Amino acid sequence: MKKVLLILGIIISISNSHADILTAEKILDNVDDLYRSNASHGILTLSVTTVNWQRTLTLEQWSKGEDKSLIKILKPKKEKGLATLRVD
Repeated sequence: MKKVLLILGIIISISNSHADILTAEKILDNVDDLYRSNASHGILTLSVTTVNWQRTLTLEQWSKGEDKSLIKILKPKKEKGLATLRVD
């Protein structure tokens, strides 16, 4: 019985030594790959509150990859149509 356990332990330790070691950075990259597609689109509401005033913006956002994005203001009416384009 001891020989079987010893052999089993050796086999397990050898197989684990050849396994890929996942660092925290690799794990986070894998999570990003799962949740980030090649393109995204969304409508967001941004509320800014200070002691003296409150402001709410409604934005529409598009992105493609990690280096192209467009954000367009939908509300308030005063700033409707303003946009920010980023291309790296």
